[in-house]
Amino acid sequence: MSGSSWRGRYYRIRDIRRIGAEWTSIKDKSDHEIVEFKERKISELKEIVDTSSRCMTWERSQIVTKREEEHNLKEARKTELFARLEALGHDQSDVRSWAVFNSAFFKSTAQLTESRWNTMRPQLETLVNEAKNQRLERQRQQTIQSRESIAEDLIDEYYTSANIRPAFTPPFGFRDIIASAVFQDVIQRPNDVSIDFQEALDALPELVAEVSQAIQLDLLQRMVDGGAPDLCISPTVSNFDPLLLATATFFCNGCYLGLPLCGADELDSHRCLPIPNKPRFYCLSYNHRASTAVVTLFEAAGLDPSTTAGQMDQRDLRFYCSGCSPRLAMSWRDAVAHARTMAHDGPGGWELFSPEDIATIKDIEKNNTDDVRYRFRCNRCLLPSGGFRRSELEDHLRKRHSINGLADPTSEFRTTMPPEPVVFSPTNADSRGMSS
Repeated sequence: MSGSSWRGRYYRIRDIRRIGAEWTSIKDKSDHEIVEFKERKISELKEIVDTSSRCMTWERSQIVTKREEEHNLKEARKTELFARLEALGHDQSDVRSWAVFNSAFFKSTAQLTESRWNTMRPQLETLVNEAKNQRLERQRQQTIQSRESIAEDLIDEYYTSANIRPAFTPPFGFRDIIASAVFQDVIQRPNDVSIDFQEALDALPELVAEVSQAIQLDLLQRMVDGGAPDLCISPTVSNFDPLLLATATFFCNGCYLGLPLCGADELDSHRCLPIPNKPRFYCLSYNHRASTAVVTLFEAAGLDPSTTAGQMDQRDLRFYCSGCSPRLAMSWRDAVAHARTMAHDGPGGWELFSPEDIATIKDIEKNNTDDVRYRFRCNRCLLPSGGFRRSELEDHLRKRHSINGLADPTSEFRTTMPPEPVVFSPTNADSRGMSS
């Protein structure tokens, strides 16, 4: 085995041979000489180990000393470079920025002579100026964001106080209003200039009216495109009341149930993923056939054609299609969806169930565990709960709220859509009907 004998771990081959020769010459001698030989070799080994330890300690000490010296030289050079750059008028935060401090000029240990300083100064000042530009840009963005946040709060306060319907608010918050010239004139002022949004607030009612009007005009245009007659879509003379009527039968292209979105409340709560450069209700389309069916429902129920969707929801009537078998008891929204998709070859029409039948139907709906619509929201959950099917109500009350044995578990929930239609045969022969 070979190695560095001074480290006390290995012996050179020649050392091994020498020790072997010594052992050969002494192994047959007296025990005293053998013991003396072993002790001598142990003493030599300890000396080797001690010498190695001293050398390693010295080596480590030299390394540490060298590193400390290099660090002190770099620190002295860094301090002098900082002082010289700041003496030229540069901001302390720019001089001490990461891009400047991490450059090669701060990693050298060479003494900073005038010749070296004059050589590196132009490059250093370029780095410092870049850091300054980045700092000013960050400060500018922070100022603009702060001003935009103030503007957004002011606009939100106005929308709240003016009681503007959520349906007629911008799809991307208030970004479009903040981007208007009157607001940007304030927001883009220099950082050191105090700002006042009063002039922008004076123009805000007009801006809000334009946004609301644009959304409503888009909905009216969709009604015209879908075949609605006698509608004006002029920004100056348009009447937006038709949007609130039950006959304004819009359908969302992304909703799987296919129920109509009719009335202000439905438009307020409808949320599809907004897409830049598209209208708020880009997902909606108007169906005139469905709207005609609503008129037939009005006639069957003896209601005025100006009945709103909200009034229809409050009445909560049940209708059935005389052209279908078996007869499904449908809410007015389900009836409209049915009329949109179904075409009957023979005579067809809509008939209204009697009040007694409607009461019976609603009892059946309450206990219809086959209703697969996620239409229930829990009144007891502190945080908004997801939708529940009818079959899930008892389990939710038992597991989440420790409530068991309610005769009517639906009483602990509010509904967000009509129930799924159920099969029912009318018992009242006097049920009113109108042909479509």
